[in-house]
Amino acid sequence: LYLYTSGSTGKPKAVRHTLYEMELDYDFVMSMWGKEFHKRILISSVNPHHIFGFLFAALRPVTICVPFRRERIVQPEELQSQTDSPVTFISTPAFLKRCVEDPDLAGGAGLKDPLVIVSGGALQPEEAGEAEKVLGSWPIELYGSTETSGIAWRQTNKSLEWSPFFDVGFRKGEDGCLILNSPFIEDKRDFVTSDLVEIRPDGHFLLLGRKDSVVKIEEKRISLTEVEGRIMELGIAKDCTVVAFNDRRQYLAAVVVLNGKGHELLDPMNPAERLKYLRTALARWFEPIVIPRKWRFVAQIPQDSMGKKKRVEILALFK
Repeated sequence: LYLYTSGSTGKPKAVRHTLYEMELDYDFVMSMWGKEFHKRILISSVNPHHIFGFLFAALRPVTICVPFRRERIVQPEELQSQTDSPVTFISTPAFLKRCVEDPDLAGGAGLKDPLVIVSGGALQPEEAGEAEKVLGSWPIELYGSTETSGIAWRQTNKSLEWSPFFDVGFRKGEDGCLILNSPFIEDKRDFVTSDLVEIRPDGHFLLLGRKDSVVKIEEKRISLTEVEGRIMELGIAKDCTVVAFNDRRQYLAAVVVLNGKGHELLDPMNPAERLKYLRTALARWFEPIVIPRKWRFVAQIPQDSMGKKKRVEILALFK
């Protein structure tokens, strides 16, 4: 079976999987949450063209014979019509954020005994907590990719660390990236990911961002993930992303989705005043060369249906 990457950074790439490898991944997931799946009907907001949606929203309900909603959830308010039976809700962090922000769900979605499983990006604990208030269940996050299939899982109300899937071995490479030995992929040994990792003595690990999120600006190594985290820490943004440019000079640029506080604070300012405020606020953590030189404020950061940010479209915002 050939599955394709999302193509968010370029042309989609074909990845070969065998049904046997998928079955092994499936067996682990069922060993963890099989009893819970059998108690519930299944609904999903995930496109089945992606590996997560294909495995969880298409194959799983059919193979374990549980009822499922034929049409995927497109708008958060559709959840209010799914309250008759206990549900397993397959979704993404991006869709959960939409649920939290939807005024129709301000009093909760009313789901009955839900099991919420998400993949496609990491949820901050605060985001997961907000989703729990709306959906009624703290999300279980799955970490993996089209190339690797499942790797690990976590619930941030219990730990920020990731617990590996059964039989998935891993180590940290010299460049700091996670290296896998997994029965779920064709190249079973020493598959090198682009994810920076910190491995704990107990066999769990923390993700520190992607290798391509570390750039050099004037010979200084900078983590784009750290800069994004500090912008979020200012309390003015619902979402942000930082990219690096290497034109006549090297610099960072930021795209920000303001929250209510951010609009209240920055909307009255002219561009020069905004830039001064942001540079002053970030100066407590960074040298001047690290602070983004250009800023764009948008209603939503360009992303695909799985919530992965589209780099090409983000860069185009600065042309």
